[in-house]
Amino acid sequence: MIPRDGLRDCKNEVRLSVAQVIGNLNWGGTQELLVYLAQRQQQEGLRLQVFVLSAPSETPYADRLIAENAPVTYLPRGRGGLVSQIRCLARELTQSGVQLVHAHLRMANTVAPPAGALVGLPVLGGLHLPSPGLAWRARLRGLAESWSLRLASGGAVACAASVGSDNRRRLGDLPIAVVPNPAPEALDIARVEALRAASRASVDPVRFLVVGRLSPEKGLDVILKAARRLAERDMSFRLSIVGDGTEKGFLQDLACELRLEDTVVFHGASPDVPRLLATHDIYLSASRVEGMSISLLEAMAHAMPAIVTPAGGAFALIDETVGRRVPPEDPEAIARAMEELAMDGALRRALGRAAYDRVSNSHRVEDWSGALCDLYRQMLTGTSLAGAGRYFNDKYQP
Repeated sequence: MIPRDGLRDCKNEVRLSVAQVIGNLNWGGTQELLVYLAQRQQQEGLRLQVFVLSAPSETPYADRLIAENAPVTYLPRGRGGLVSQIRCLARELTQSGVQLVHAHLRMANTVAPPAGALVGLPVLGGLHLPSPGLAWRARLRGLAESWSLRLASGGAVACAASVGSDNRRRLGDLPIAVVPNPAPEALDIARVEALRAASRASVDPVRFLVVGRLSPEKGLDVILKAARRLAERDMSFRLSIVGDGTEKGFLQDLACELRLEDTVVFHGASPDVPRLLATHDIYLSASRVEGMSISLLEAMAHAMPAIVTPAGGAFALIDETVGRRVPPEDPEAIARAMEELAMDGALRRALGRAAYDRVSNSHRVEDWSGALCDLYRQMLTGTSLAGAGRYFNDKYQP
């Protein structure tokens, strides 16, 4: 095991060895965050190992992590159930020589704390979503996660102030630090705008973009209903939907029912999201449940104005200077905002540039990874996270 006496500075020659535990490597923002952190290992003095509590997925995340020298180990649950998986993870943690465990999402927050406790390793939970919904299965899983974090972790880190406050009641007095999600490193804004201009003729219709999992909590049915209202106003536009999920068939049928076949394109899960961001004009999010959307941050880093509902940290990111806020479950309000931005190219560019500036100044990857490194060091030195407060750039206002 790496000695701890060199950990007073995480950029010391002795690297801080951290296990990142996650339920799966399916398409998702949290999975993207693991890649961001892996890319920062050298600068932050980290050595990451990723443990996945399910079978391999048909996504590029494992290959991207391995390419960044973050090995990936799969530990799917077997016949022994939860207890066996906890023991298996504990054994792997011991053999890996890590000093600290950082869990992400509900399954990992349930399995990693007792596994860490078995082998004497500190565990930091990861809160990427609001508290569970009212469905009995979700409540049961949330209860297991809460007990595991409260009994066997040293604290948790939330991806947004709204996520931290929403989870506060069920986690009791567990210390929660807030480290807002970062945006990817942005291209030069002149290059982004040149790519966008080169991708279209002046007579081409305005292009809207949605990126995310096709599941009920993302509210894509509301966006399609808003698109129908826009079409009824004889407005020329295109709507691209990027992602996959359980609602794909339902949403495709709804698009046909709303007579949007010639307007809406379902791209499926695409690794080419940066190109799509650079060639579309306006980003849409009608989420019902959200943490702090990585896709929204990516859109802002590509100088796109956004129209968003108040789920999670969306309203902390988006105001009238960078996009438009709309009420939840309101297709007409979304349609009005879509029409406003579609009709005014100069307004779109001004909002997009302001969005770019916001994430470039206040959601930098290096600030985020440095804040996580500070939390890791606090846990290793036995410092309570109760005094950790919030970690973010001074210009960020939650």
